[in-house]
Amino acid sequence: LSRNERKIENIVVGLHFYQTSPSFIKRFVDNRNVKFYMQSDGTFHAKVYLFYNTSNDWSAIIGSSNFTSSGFHNNEEANVVIDNSDTGITFKELYSFISNIWKNAEYFTSEQLSTYSDTHCYQQRKHKSLSQFTKQNRIPTILEVMTWEEYIGNISTSEISNNEARLKMLDKAHEYFASGVPFDNLASDVKKALAGFIVDLEDTSGTDIDWLMFGSMKGAGTFKHAINNNIKIGKALDAIPLYGKVSRKQFDDYCKVFKDWKNPIACATRLLAIKRPDLFLCVNSKNKKELSRLLNIKQSQFTLDNYWDVILMPIYNSLWFKDGISKPNKLESDVKRFQVAMLDSISYRY
Repeated sequence: LSRNERKIENIVVGLHFYQTSPSFIKRFVDNRNVKFYMQSDGTFHAKVYLFYNTSNDWSAIIGSSNFTSSGFHNNEEANVVIDNSDTGITFKELYSFISNIWKNAEYFTSEQLSTYSDTHCYQQRKHKSLSQFTKQNRIPTILEVMTWEEYIGNISTSEISNNEARLKMLDKAHEYFASGVPFDNLASDVKKALAGFIVDLEDTSGTDIDWLMFGSMKGAGTFKHAINNNIKIGKALDAIPLYGKVSRKQFDDYCKVFKDWKNPIACATRLLAIKRPDLFLCVNSKNKKELSRLLNIKQSQFTLDNYWDVILMPIYNSLWFKDGISKPNKLESDVKRFQVAMLDSISYRY
């Protein structure tokens, strides 16, 4: 395409799912004959390639192939080739179709490229991890095929979900993290509460909050001592962003603090789950058995080394995680904000 750049009249490239290579965008970002489709309503999925000399001398490829080597060589795709000898479709129709898409497309800026590249890199790592997981588990798990309606239904009907108390606790935890105060500078009792060692706090203005939800750490002696004495924990937790994506590198760097501890997955994921309940789940002795059923894995696979690939990836691939809320009520809106951590409410067992 680069060698034949002078022949380009109009090209529109979709950016959905961040599959388009940043190197392609960079190569053609200054070409005024190349635009990008950025609509958020639905997915831009059409593949139409029109080559012509005149309106009476043309050929077109219409099908499933992206304009890549894999799309036309390695993948299993379905395409049809038509030309001016066919009577089913006219040059005018194809040209008009492409022209209308061109009108709704936009030019890409150099400023946008940097942000796009970061997200593309993140998504590709996620796809790679998910691909590895899928190869090991050909049949979708119970958790993956669960819809949002089923998920919220399970939370609503669970006898041990304690939804109101759970949401109240996560809201209060968010207040502490959103205050901007570094973890190590928080009051000792606040740090203990966030870590899951004490039931209540005096500074909650009379609000009854059970801080032992989402993984009680009362029996984790090493963790209890470290919360107020090991500054590495605070620094690692502060490096996890409160909003937006959490990269694999940020997660791996965070986990280094807990690698040599007894039961590191419970200690590490407890803090992650209450700081970023939208993305992380606390794995503990009370929810392992049900989680192993939902994820179709052995309890022995619940390790900190496996957490990202074996636990998070199938969660992020689940229908309920991707779905929007079904009813605009407060419960669904609140659960959606904390949807991964709230998985504990349907997997916790006494």
